[in-house]
Order: sequence, then C-alpha cells, then structure tokens
Amino acid sequence: LTIDSSGRVLTPARPAFQVSSPTATGNDSVVYWQTDVVASTHFNKSNGKFTAPIAGVYHFFWQLLSNENNAWVVSEIRKNGTAIVHNQQYNHSGEVAGLATHGSALLSLAVSDYVEIYSDASTYANINTGTNSFFGGYLVG
Repeated sequence: LTIDSSGRVLTPARPAFQVSSPTATGNDSVVYWQTDVVASTHFNKSNGKFTAPIAGVYHFFWQLLSNENNAWVVSEIRKNGTAIVHNQQYNHSGEVAGLATHGSALLSLAVSDYVEIYSDASTYANINTGTNSFFGGYLVG
C-alpha cells in the first residue's frame, strides 16, 4: 500500500476479469468467451479457465442464460476440475421467460489452481451466447 500526496490509498494491481458472450451450447465447460469486460492475462478465453497467478481468496460470479421453455439448465464452478458450487433451474412448459442459472463463490486458491464454469442442459436448452451470460472474478486478498 502507498498513500499519495492527496491522501489516497493506492493498492497494487490485483488479478481481475469479467467476460461475456460464450459460444457454449451446454453439456460441457463453458469456453470461447468473446468479450472482455475487464481484461486479464490470467483468463484464457479459448479454454474458459482462470489460473491464479498468486495464492489468496478470490470472489467469482457467473450467470448462464437460456431462452428455451420446458427445459433445465445447470451451472457449476469447478476448481481444478472438481465441482464446488452447483445450481439448477427448470423452466416449466409454456413459460417463455429466460432461464438463468447463476451463482457466486469465495474460493481459496493456490498459485496455478484454475477455475472454470461448467454447464449442462436438457436437450431443449442451449446457453445464450449474448452478453446475458457472463463469468468474472477477482482477488479479495
């Protein structure tokens, strides 16, 4: 920490990212995120994984949206391939509203641990590839 001449407290840069617009269609790790909302060299858009550059506690958040009716969608955050938080939403027949599954998690990561979002969906559901589907995270400390 440093304090500048105006009394502002400045902290070192912390790893952070937020991406949206995946090309996933369900039943796999969510990859190929298209849009950097907050860029980070520690998030790999081609494989959908954030790799911790330093050890610490990180906060992650995500949402996956499907516009199908009579469908179910699952999302989970995985640390080093193991599910940590799991969510499922079901859209009953006749409902036409978007179906969103979302969550957040505080995870303790060691250097080189990785985190990814996994999705599973009924045969009727596909993950929306627009900006309503997103994934992000940052180092808390």
